[in-house]
Amino acid sequence: MKLYELTYLSPLDTSEEELNTLSQNIRGFIVKDQGTIEKTMGPIRRDLGNPVKDKTQAYLSSLNFNLNIESLSLFEKKLGADPHILRYIILEKKIRKETKKRSLARKEIETKTPFDTIDELTTKEVKPVEDTAKPTKVELKEIDEKIEEILND
Repeated sequence: MKLYELTYLSPLDTSEEELNTLSQNIRGFIVKDQGTIEKTMGPIRRDLGNPVKDKTQAYLSSLNFNLNIESLSLFEKKLGADPHILRYIILEKKIRKETKKRSLARKEIETKTPFDTIDELTTKEVKPVEDTAKPTKVELKEIDEKIEEILND
């Protein structure tokens, strides 16, 4: 199973009851085909940048779910046939390797006691910071010469 994200638009004239029914139907199809639902974002009223089927405002809903590839094509057909969906998109989500590394680092930090981190801090050498950012004074003649050199090139 792969992780997908479904985002769809519903017209504003759709009632709250119809939106709930639509959401339950979508969830029911996913669960019926041994899929799992990870995260949902309920209908939010949005202005559309471009009209979709002559509508300039719509409800935006989103859903993250796991589903078999074989079931995905049938799921897309059902979404396309539903009159309460103006437009939809299904994206395959990928887990980043960076996220795994960060979660491992967090676990490592959580397992240490405060005394371990204090000991680590006290055993490290502290190097003095060198002050290299001192401004140097430049005379007006040097600036004029540099400008002439640039303009002559």
